[in-house]
Amino acid sequence: MAVAIEAAKFLLFLKEHDPRRLELSNLKLQKLLYYSQGYHLAMTNGEPLFDEPIEAWKYGPVVKEIYHKYKKYGDLDIQGIFNWPNIKLKENQMKILGIVWAKFGEYNAGTLVDMTHSETPWLNAWHFSEDKKISTSSMTNYFKKNLPEELFATVR
Repeated sequence: MAVAIEAAKFLLFLKEHDPRRLELSNLKLQKLLYYSQGYHLAMTNGEPLFDEPIEAWKYGPVVKEIYHKYKKYGDLDIQGIFNWPNIKLKENQMKILGIVWAKFGEYNAGTLVDMTHSETPWLNAWHFSEDKKISTSSMTNYFKKNLPEELFATVR
């Protein structure tokens, strides 16, 4: 299992090498980590991509450690070169992160916030959980039921 910072660095690496020149703010990064964790859980029968918890915050799912690492950027694009040799992920983890980037990278942060606010893992944690943690079981159940067929076929 990877740590969340490795997943975040790989998403930033993909952003920097994408010819579409898309922006990746901290808010958007948080949502992409959520979708990456969700798809990984669904495609691996509940095995997390990373161990750090995802919390339900006002503007959607957040990995607190990653939020604090990049909060200095505010709502601006996170800048910086992330070298390939420094990224420690398995091939299937990189595939899932790549799929999430390809599918959701073009959405702006506000659209991703709206999407996550309509999904049961965030809704249940926000409204019914005292600690606001989004459980991996709720994510696994939700994403297994909502996994686009093309994503499932790509990772097999």
